[in-house]
Formats: sequence, structure tokens, C-alpha cells
Amino acid sequence: MMQQIAIILPAGKLFDRLFAEVIAPLSTHQIQLSRISTHLTEPQLTATLQHLANSTSVIADLTARNPNVLFLTGYARALNKPITYITQHAEDFPFSAEPIVYASDLNFLRNELLSSVSGQAGQAHSAPTKDTARAKFLSIFGDLLQKHGYEHRGPIEQNEPTVFTLVDQSMDLPLVQEIARRGRELNLRVRLM
Repeated sequence: MMQQIAIILPAGKLFDRLFAEVIAPLSTHQIQLSRISTHLTEPQLTATLQHLANSTSVIADLTARNPNVLFLTGYARALNKPITYITQHAEDFPFSAEPIVYASDLNFLRNELLSSVSGQAGQAHSAPTKDTARAKFLSIFGDLLQKHGYEHRGPIEQNEPTVFTLVDQSMDLPLVQEIARRGRELNLRVRLM
């Protein structure tokens, strides 16, 4: 059976790139992906809502809580459509569901979405993978790294739920201090190696 997945993304170049490089390539002969316009003018609204109603499932990027994206996602929820939520950072995620937090890591997002659309998303893992630890760390501290223009290329490990270890890091002192401050506020520990 053909899956028809509606993609709800905010407008803008960043999300155009996300769709073109990460989401669109997931399309196969069994999976049809279509991006829904979030410019909700009156003539378009009826067609957009009908498109959502005809979809088998939805992928919605709730980064920055775009009002039109939230409206369309709420409509999809009201239709009981299965929704895969994605967001760059989890701090302001508005629902109780578990989103895929990609923190600008497009390779991680690609792998997670591939797993999700292939029906493998619910598989349990006994320990967090390196990608999961990286995604969790970036969802919590990614904005600070971005603010300081720092990209950690080394491994990020999470051996305990409240302890992250960054291997081969070369952070400046002001960034280290901000990470330590946020870690204390959230009762997390970050070890720098």
C-alpha cells in the first residue's frame, strides 16, 4: 500500500534545504512525500486541509513554534493521523509526544526519519547510541554552541542519564562556563576530555 506522507515545515530557505536534502530523498515507490504550503490564504486553506485528510501520516517540524505549522499539526492530530514530530531544539516543544531532536544535524535527522517512515522507529535500544547522546546534548546545549560558533566534531557519550562526556573538545572558557551554568540548572554534568 502506498504511504502518502504530508510534510509540514515552516517557510524559509533553511526548511527548503531540509526538505530538499533530507526529506524528499526518502521518497520511494511505496512512500510518496509532499510538502504542504503553510501560507494559509483562504483559497488555499480548503485544499491544504483536504490534502492532510487524504494523507496516511504526517511529518511536522515544530522548530520555533510557527503558528501555521502548529495549526496544521493540530488539524492532523484532530484527524488522528500518525505524526512524526521533528524540532531543532526540544526546550520549547509544545506537545507531550517525543520529537526527533536534530539540532541542525541533518545526517542524524535523515537516519531517524528513514527509520520512522520504514516503520522501525519503535525499536527499543538497551543503551543510548552515540547519535542519540549527541542529539540529546545538542538539544540541551546546541544554542550555546551556536552562540559561540563552536561545533564539536568529537564523540559525545552519555554513560549515565545525567552525565555527558565530550571527547576531544577544544572549547573556550566562556563557552565552558555557560555550559556548566546550564548543566547545574538542569542537574546535568558535562565532562570535557
